Amino acid sequence: MDAIKKTITRKVVNSKGGKVCLSGGSMETWQASIETKPVIVRRAIENITFFIQSDKIPELSEIALARVREKINEAIETYIQMNVHNGCMNRTSPSFNWVANVDDDSCAPPEQNSQFGGFIRTCTEDKRLKQCIQVGVKDVDVKSIFADRRATSFSNEEEAQIKTTGVIPFLVETRLRELGAKFEKNNKAFGSYVAVDGQHESNKAH
Repeated sequence: MDAIKKTITRKVVNSKGGKVCLSGGSMETWQASIETKPVIVRRAIENITFFIQSDKIPELSEIALARVREKINEAIETYIQMNVHNGCMNRTSPSFNWVANVDDDSCAPPEQNSQFGGFIRTCTEDKRLKQCIQVGVKDVDVKSIFADRRATSFSNEEEAQIKTTGVIPFLVETRLRELGAKFEKNNKAFGSYVAVDGQHESNKAH
């Protein structure tokens, strides 16, 4: 063993807490400094039931103490479960949830883009007359997209069932009908339904 120790040419020492351990310093000097400059290496707490011992509550038997510990543990577990808020706890993530106290791996990377539905306004023009540039897309009548076209979405009935009518800015079914669409839906709430309509004039090959 002594022969092996003599062959060691490099030694690395990592210290936590205390004074900075400099090369050539003694281990005893560093150990003595830990008392004044400690560092947390591990956190651990005792459950509140740890204090329910026979020497502290001598009037109860061991069986009774075990039952008390069991009930308190159940209450603690219930409290924890009722106060768990899953979510993203990474402050640098765009999906950070400031209410969350349990990370559920839902953090989205910064480069991830989320797409949301909505109405898109377009302008159809004759290739010989570029009128859209002159009038601007903001002045285009949005009814040209949905007028006389078959369309479907969440119905007003479905929105009412899940109690979102007072939360969302408008009812999609109502809005589509206002825009002149031929609204269609499944007679059964939340049933599958596909509305197929013709191709838009601007997308047809010339």
